[in-house]
Amino acid sequence: MQEMSTLVFAFLVLFITSSEGRTRIRGNFLESDTIKATIGNSNSPSKSRRDLKSGKKDGRIDYDFGPDECLICDSVYKDSKPETLLMKFTGDFGVMSKFMDEDDSTCNTIRAEDVLAMGNDDENVYSVTVEEYGIFGNLQVGDVFQFERVGAWTKFSFPTNEENDEYISCELHTSCSAPLVAGDNHGPFQLLDNGSCLEIPDCEICDYDEKPTELVFRYRSKGETSELQMGRATCNEGIYPSSTTLNVNGQSYSVSEGTEFTVTGVDSFGADTDFGFEDGSSCSIHTSCSVPLTKNDVIGPFELLGSNRCPPTSDPQCIKATLRVDVNGNNVVDVEFDYENLDPNRNFVSNCSPSDNSCDLNTGSITDFTPLSSDWIGLYPCELSETEPFAFNVEPSTWTYTCYDEVCRENQFPAVPKGNITFDDETLPEFTKTGLYKPLEELEGCYVVLLNRIDGFSAPPYYNLCLGNTIEFPAQGNA
Repeated sequence: MQEMSTLVFAFLVLFITSSEGRTRIRGNFLESDTIKATIGNSNSPSKSRRDLKSGKKDGRIDYDFGPDECLICDSVYKDSKPETLLMKFTGDFGVMSKFMDEDDSTCNTIRAEDVLAMGNDDENVYSVTVEEYGIFGNLQVGDVFQFERVGAWTKFSFPTNEENDEYISCELHTSCSAPLVAGDNHGPFQLLDNGSCLEIPDCEICDYDEKPTELVFRYRSKGETSELQMGRATCNEGIYPSSTTLNVNGQSYSVSEGTEFTVTGVDSFGADTDFGFEDGSSCSIHTSCSVPLTKNDVIGPFELLGSNRCPPTSDPQCIKATLRVDVNGNNVVDVEFDYENLDPNRNFVSNCSPSDNSCDLNTGSITDFTPLSSDWIGLYPCELSETEPFAFNVEPSTWTYTCYDEVCRENQFPAVPKGNITFDDETLPEFTKTGLYKPLEELEGCYVVLLNRIDGFSAPPYYNLCLGNTIEFPAQGNA
């Protein structure tokens, strides 16, 4: 049985003129022929659309998204509630929602014959009231209108007679406890993407049926506050030690800038995972999945890379160092590098001078990645990542050109964009053994490998092409 109600017109009526004169007004607007708002149009960012598993009171459901559908929010992603909603009036009365239950979307119950349609030369014209917002008058099929989401439910009312004193209404659950999907139809209304669709990750770290047992992190001394943790984490923005030993539920991890490590047994730690530092301080991350755990989120000094059920995505890495002991018992460092087709989305040190027009000041990176014969590789103590005004703002103690044993830039050698070299005290060229040089046998603690460009604005710093991994030299006497 349809509910009829009487409403007092206390709202501002938003009138629309003929099709030739329709225009869009920023803020409260309705549009038709002038600008067509469609799913995935050029005015909306491209979003990931795929099957998504989401928690629901009656169990887990699968969203089988079509090519023009994307998730705005649901009971899992409820922290992304939209401030405004964008609707298209389709005139398709009776259409049921594909993603909401009948209790959450009742607009399919309104029939076309129950609604007042005012005819004109072209087509029927309707009026719809959005409760607690206003009235959209002269509404035609294809018109798009936007309104502020006020509460948990949004109520739509159509007049049923010319006196405008009787109405028929329907409601839509808009609190995100039920899925709001762009492209979904609710009776004569289609929900559109106004830029609020979520970029859904490739996989889910958290699942209502299975919490992660392992989490993979990358350590960063410059911490950030995660909005996704919603205040549950105590690992927040701040400066953390450049290198330290972490204690996590009895497990120890030696970390420095860029170190990746895997914490196991997360599902047995309780709601929070605690990280203890060498200086006695500690902080925690909420890992029970009552708040999102998302790949690439930075929580304090920890960048979350993945989990046992959502493996990390490999970062573009153009240089990697491996410390080993040779047959004579000496430390040597094998370095593998490949920057023939360098990905701009790489790990690198942002150390470009604002005075140099060859740099992208937004990223702090050089813009010409063409390999040069003068490019070189250096080993730096990890703590030099904190030098000012740029990281690694000093000469390295151990370095060589990518060609290793020649002064490549003086002898007109061709560039070496890809190769392997081995830092070895027995074979390091003499031109590297000046200034701050230290042999490998004297190095101890954390070091990081960098691929640099010698032609910086000033030296040092030399402009960084790639930031590689860290290696740990044993303490003297323990080698």
